[in-house]
Amino acid sequence: MKKNIYIRRATPEDAYNIKKIHVETYKKSYRGIVPNEYLNNMPLDDDVIERTKKYLETAECWLAFIQNESVGFAYVSDIENKTFEINALYIHPDFQKQGIGSHFVDFLCQNKKAKGCLKCILWTMKFGPALPFYEKLDFKRTNEEKIWKFEIPIIKLQKEL
Repeated sequence: MKKNIYIRRATPEDAYNIKKIHVETYKKSYRGIVPNEYLNNMPLDDDVIERTKKYLETAECWLAFIQNESVGFAYVSDIENKTFEINALYIHPDFQKQGIGSHFVDFLCQNKKAKGCLKCILWTMKFGPALPFYEKLDFKRTNEEKIWKFEIPIIKLQKEL
């Protein structure tokens, strides 16, 4: 049963919650893909929080809540040709596989479609845990691939809105 999900624009005051979700999701979802040394040393210190606050002053970031608890976030950006990109989407590990991510992607796509966007793109690990999730949401693989940090191949996906 899907819980009530509330989504709103993030503000600089949300920086700590966003980075906490980011770090905890990375550590759980990318174990075995990203080197353990990197995962075990991801900082959640004042410097990281301050940089995130600064970034949130201009970035378009959305935060998902269940009741009053932040459970996920997404960074998006508008690009050319009535297209927007989901630059990052993370759901806290304790709340994954509950329909929150699907609801969040649908919210982002509907929000951007209402503002004139016709297509959504994103990049994800070619062999990572998110690829089947996005394909289930009707994102299609493109022929565009590149190498991300740690020599991990990533692939561009797109969806017509």
